[in-house]
Amino acid sequence: MGVDEIKQEITEYLDKFEEYGVEIVRNKPKVILESNIKKVSKYVAIEDNIEIKQVVDKLGWDIVQLEDEKCQMFIGDNIPEYCTDNNIKCMSLKKLKLLFC
Repeated sequence: MGVDEIKQEITEYLDKFEEYGVEIVRNKPKVILESNIKKVSKYVAIEDNIEIKQVVDKLGWDIVQLEDEKCQMFIGDNIPEYCTDNNIKCMSLKKLKLLFC
């Protein structure tokens, strides 16, 4: 029995219940509107990598120099010593994609 056949059978059962006066409440998936998405602004320094730049641009984050006082995070695989010395958060491209894309 395929997926389509199972869906059809379930639909027929639900229709039978409704014929006998049982109210079936069907939850529709929520529609997420672009206007409801909260934008997070970040100031990040990035490794020289086109793919990282594309992801950061898509998120709308500002790219700054690592030494800039606004810098909140470094994104890249090769973590500079400056980050560990100055307690700057670091994230790999893979982790960035998992969390934000």
